[in-house]
Amino acid sequence: MKVAIVHDYLIAEGGAEKVLRAFLDIFPDAPIYTLFYNRKKFKELRRHDIKVSFLNKIPFLKKMHQLFIPVYPLGIGSLKLKDYDLILSTSWGWSKGIKKNKGICHICYCCTPMRFAYNMQEAHLRHKGKIVKTVTRRIFDRLRKWDLSTTERVDFFISISRTARDRILQFYNRDSITIPPPVDTRAFKPNIQAKRGDYFLIASRLVPYKHIDIAIKAFNELGSPLKITGAGSEFKRLKRMAGRNIELLGFVSQEALIELYQDCRAFILPQEEDWGIAAIEALACGKPIIAYAKGGALEYILEGRTGHFFYEQSPEAMIKAVKEFQDMNFDSIQLRQVALLFDKDVFKKRIEIFVKEKYEEFCSNCRK
Repeated sequence: MKVAIVHDYLIAEGGAEKVLRAFLDIFPDAPIYTLFYNRKKFKELRRHDIKVSFLNKIPFLKKMHQLFIPVYPLGIGSLKLKDYDLILSTSWGWSKGIKKNKGICHICYCCTPMRFAYNMQEAHLRHKGKIVKTVTRRIFDRLRKWDLSTTERVDFFISISRTARDRILQFYNRDSITIPPPVDTRAFKPNIQAKRGDYFLIASRLVPYKHIDIAIKAFNELGSPLKITGAGSEFKRLKRMAGRNIELLGFVSQEALIELYQDCRAFILPQEEDWGIAAIEALACGKPIIAYAKGGALEYILEGRTGHFFYEQSPEAMIKAVKEFQDMNFDSIQLRQVALLFDKDVFKKRIEIFVKEKYEEFCSNCRK
């Protein structure tokens, strides 16, 4: 079976890139088709055959890629796939729109339908001026129409969570099977020799819809130490907001991130996540989660057993939850047991079984 893997773009590390690497473990000879590619940040992928769209040639695109979102459909449309048996795409917006010849099976691992075009438009437009919001909404509306027009190019959907599954059904009117994304529990594990730090931890891209500013306002009031890892468009604004008890560390290596997980008191999840791989990594390191009670978090956080919820996305609600957390006790072994359910090997096995079954189903339908 000749397989091609399609990925939205390779510009920064995130959960989708962990999925991509797991796909490459299963299909190591498959070429990668993507909109554009930062070679410096993904050196280990150079041994793979990576095919990019014309967007990769645009100067400065990789530094300001969000400005070029309106032309992404043209970019994905420029990638033509022929002579393959199977397309396996990882998508939150673009790769599911890849064009294919008749007789090629397309299975899409869908993180979520485009957040900014459907359910999180206002969250993405936070802190924008009135004119920018008006223009951007029109762009988002056009992209939503394009996105809907490409759903029939996918033969089978996999959703990363029940939350994503519900959105796929709501917006695309398509069914999907849920297979949560992988976590490397061999790397992310407790360190029994580590001294428990006095800080709380956030690991996230720093973009408006993640609502990291809520945590900063809450911890400015609490005065408790908070460490934040990650980069993004909100970094400078959040840095200005942060009090002396809050450290914005920027991008950190996996090794440094693991140490931060192992030594923190708890992981903070202020946003509504489609799933939340970072939170599962924290559980794998034996740390509880304080989370906003919506989205993927509801699927692995059990109140009082693996974490503690707050029910309003506000600094006041988070302050209350952190104070309540001080009197709670958690079993690190139990926390890790939950994370093991989403281990990378479990993910790969489930994907292999699904791909085999659906490819055979597709071929059977083609013969009818």
